[in-house]
Amino acid sequence: MMDSMWRFAPSRSKLLTTVLIALAAGTAWMAAGEPLTNVDIVRMTAARMPPDEIVLAIRSAPSTRFDLDPEIVEELVLAGVASEVIEAMRQARHGTSPPPAPADPISPAASLEIVFSREAVEGKRPGVLISDTDREGSRTSLAFFVICVEPTHVPDSWAARSSLGGGFPRHELLWFHEANRPVKGSGRLSLIEIDVPERHAISLPAGRHVLELGVAARFEGLDWIPLARTTARVEASAERGLEVLVRLLSENIGLDDVLAGRPPGYECEILGIRQADPVKDGAP
Repeated sequence: MMDSMWRFAPSRSKLLTTVLIALAAGTAWMAAGEPLTNVDIVRMTAARMPPDEIVLAIRSAPSTRFDLDPEIVEELVLAGVASEVIEAMRQARHGTSPPPAPADPISPAASLEIVFSREAVEGKRPGVLISDTDREGSRTSLAFFVICVEPTHVPDSWAARSSLGGGFPRHELLWFHEANRPVKGSGRLSLIEIDVPERHAISLPAGRHVLELGVAARFEGLDWIPLARTTARVEASAERGLEVLVRLLSENIGLDDVLAGRPPGYECEILGIRQADPVKDGAP
């Protein structure tokens, strides 16, 4: 149901027409005083524009401002940018002397509120819980995360900017909540549970987003791994925020199963997405 709410696949023909009109007029980037950047190339690639047409756009741009440090090139490759496009970016960078980078335009802010349901389901219990140590005695930790995997929203050096690290898809981290509380187990079993608030508001740019949200676990000294996650396509508006109702569940299993190393099954489920009431002028 969530996938059908918003589907954003930029029309290649529409985008190409826009670019070609800009090139013919020779004013699209020049008039705005904005050079062609990595973000523009990723957007063209995400819109499935053929590499030769992207190369044409690069060569015809009045100015460019490309970042081609080795780690950034790796991210461009991961984003699907073709090798011939990257080579054209290198040639353009060596052939131009771009002015100092202007400040990025500020998009209108929108609000996305995560609301957690405490509703139980037969055979399962609300929340996510695991043993507080692994078999080797390493401590474990749980975190709730919200990321945007829309290609044009992923920042450069995204892995270094994210608390989740590189074990997740390329993303922009919107919320990372590492919080645990102890849960009394049976006998010598000691558990922890993800401790989430009733609700949490996230500020993000207005527009379309492809979100992944869920619970991740980490054993001491290792990377975060997802235990349960789900995806939603949403459109955030500066006029009206969004509320996303989420339910976390753990399968009920016996002590013998846990001691034998069989972890419970986990679920992160979106129960609904709705627009919040608009903010009224003068409201507190």
